[in-house]
Amino acid sequence: MLLLIPGPVTTRPEVRAALGVDIAPWDFDFRDVYSGVRNRLLRIAGGVPEKHAALPLPGCGHFITEAAVRTFVPVGGRILIPQVGAYADRMTRLASEAGRLVVKLPVSHLEPLRPEVVEGIDLLVVRELTGGLYFGEPRGRALVEGKREARNTMVYDEVEIARIARVAFEAARARRRHVTHVHKANVLEVSQRGEVRIG
Repeated sequence: MLLLIPGPVTTRPEVRAALGVDIAPWDFDFRDVYSGVRNRLLRIAGGVPEKHAALPLPGCGHFITEAAVRTFVPVGGRILIPQVGAYADRMTRLASEAGRLVVKLPVSHLEPLRPEVVEGIDLLVVRELTGGLYFGEPRGRALVEGKREARNTMVYDEVEIARIARVAFEAARARRRHVTHVHKANVLEVSQRGEVRIG
């Protein structure tokens, strides 16, 4: 079995350098750039403008959230969204505009979650929280050339990635036998992990 982790693993150095330029998709200046990129991608792919559209998804939560909602939740399907602030508000709006039925889960850090609120929901999220930036070495604070400096190290290896996948697959065997893998890759090397064999 293969777990495919998408990301710009094999990009050329000049492409990686271009990825380091910060162009925010919500900036008005970005609209012309984005339109040009889409038109060029369509030509490269041999697409017909009246029939096809190119829609690149940059490392932006807005694009990724909308793509995930439209991909994994059918039109008219229900999506549970814990109401935890601005990101939840954005996801609620995106899902509603896409014709999905939003089930709002009120969340308060002051009171425990009531079981009846989540009755009938079958969802398990498995994610990595025991490695990476919070646990990497070297780390610490120091005075370097007269300036205070703080440093953390982010390290992932294939054993950690396989462990996460294995837990998800083992849990799926006892549930609905379905795993959805979501991976957000960006210009950080630790996010460009390629494929990992799960055996």
